Amino acid sequence: YDVVISGAASGYGILTGSSLPTASATNRVTVSSGIVSVSKSTDARTGKVAQGGKDIKLAKFDVKAFGEDFELRSFYYVVQNVTTALAGTLKVQDSAGTILYSVAGSSAQYKASTPSGSTLGDWAKITLSNYKTIKAGTTETLTFVVDVSSSAVNTDTYQVYVTEFYGKRLSTKDYY
Repeated sequence: YDVVISGAASGYGILTGSSLPTASATNRVTVSSGIVSVSKSTDARTGKVAQGGKDIKLAKFDVKAFGEDFELRSFYYVVQNVTTALAGTLKVQDSAGTILYSVAGSSAQYKASTPSGSTLGDWAKITLSNYKTIKAGTTETLTFVVDVSSSAVNTDTYQVYVTEFYGKRLSTKDYY
């Protein structure tokens, strides 16, 4: 929301920090609702992993809140793979290592080809039972930790995609 404050008679605004009206009608302070950006972390893993590897950090995403604190409630994910499902448990952890979500590797959401962002039928929704608050101006990481099947073959590839982050903006009290 934008708020513009100016004198009813003069039309002049008050410059932030000043106690007297300014001589210009263009001195305005604009306040807007916050937003969230999501990007692949610069230190996300790339390259090969061992067959049967345990607790492999398969993907890492930076979630940054701008303008106001954000309470992350849900998002969608899919793992693109070739043939062999993951073993053990797929976990999503925050930067402190707290597990926010887990599912059996055999039950994770898979897609053989690059998923379409326009149809959420390819994706699985993760709804957090404990919402994750991201403070304005800070970056939280979401890391997908997996076990690779001992049956994996050298043609198997695993790539995690995320989309549709949903949560509550804690100052404006609306949902984004």
